[in-house]
Amino acid sequence: MSNSFKTKEQLAGELGISPKTLYRRLRKLELDFGRTLLSPKAQQEIMDALGVPDGKKKPPGQNKADQNVLK
Repeated sequence: MSNSFKTKEQLAGELGISPKTLYRRLRKLELDFGRTLLSPKAQQEIMDALGVPDGKKKPPGQNKADQNVLK
């Protein structure tokens, strides 16, 4: 887990999903973090709720959003 604050878009990229998918899943789980940066604690709470094991985030460049940016 990172010790820095991140946007939901940054967290979605690290998880290998689109920001829209992250927003949809958070809404389905009734998790609302407002329009602020996500603290490390909030990031961990999201990953726990989504069932993402610690250290299992995808490295940059491993999802479609990153591939589009690299082209």
